[in-house]
Amino acid sequence: MVIFYFFTAILLLNVLIAIMNDAYTESATEGEISHWKLLSGVIAEVETYAMSEKARERGDYYPKHIYYCASEEEAMRFHSNFSITDVSKLYSDKSSFVVDTPKEEAASLRENQRIMNEEIAKLKELLVNQTRLIETLVRNTGLSTNNFDNDYQRQEAH
Repeated sequence: MVIFYFFTAILLLNVLIAIMNDAYTESATEGEISHWKLLSGVIAEVETYAMSEKARERGDYYPKHIYYCASEEEAMRFHSNFSITDVSKLYSDKSSFVVDTPKEEAASLRENQRIMNEEIAKLKELLVNQTRLIETLVRNTGLSTNNFDNDYQRQEAH
């Protein structure tokens, strides 16, 4: 019976030590995250209120890398909202990767680009039709384009 109490006491002390270790690790991690959030807030205030526009444009005033702390759920949500342009770059160079616009915005941009390409094609067709009309007009009236150029030059001279 004494041996049972002895091993139970040791086991409970180990459990207590494990719980205290987890609590310490969690508080240290949250403290570090809190430190970086506070520091980024101070930097943002300094950039906004104390730096001139010209100083804000200098690239050597800012770090090359920005670290972002996120939970696994936040990272998955980010990945679902954004598309990574080059996944191989993500694994080969762990310090940086390129992120495109959100998927919804990218789809909207593709749609706008498609519409613009259609409008450009219509404008090109109108330009071709206008050119044909002018050529037909010139042929039917017997005028040459040189006459138009000469008239234009005479008007500029006056």
